[in-house]
Amino acid sequence: MSKRKYRRNWEEITEIWNFLDLLWDEFEFFVGIFGGRGKSQARKLELYKHLDDEKKKRAVKLICKVRGVKFEEEKEIQDFEVTVDDIDLVLERAKRLRPKLYMEKIGESI
Repeated sequence: MSKRKYRRNWEEITEIWNFLDLLWDEFEFFVGIFGGRGKSQARKLELYKHLDDEKKKRAVKLICKVRGVKFEEEKEIQDFEVTVDDIDLVLERAKRLRPKLYMEKIGESI
């Protein structure tokens, strides 16, 4: 394998790794706020309502990613209605993704 091809492949792996790190950071942020046993639906919405604007934006961006909806930066966060179903969807996705992301990261580092 030529050095040029090897460098390109390594750069692609590094980009994937960085993306997975960023993605998992977002899931960890979300689960840290909304996850955990005993949090009722009303409590999850209450937690969301008390987030500062920057944290609301992060939560909304992740909800949009999971739902497959394009997030528009220009749109005000207040225009986006977050439901308990949205929060539960992301939490459920985080449960399923965690082992997969971990395994992909381990496999790429070898």
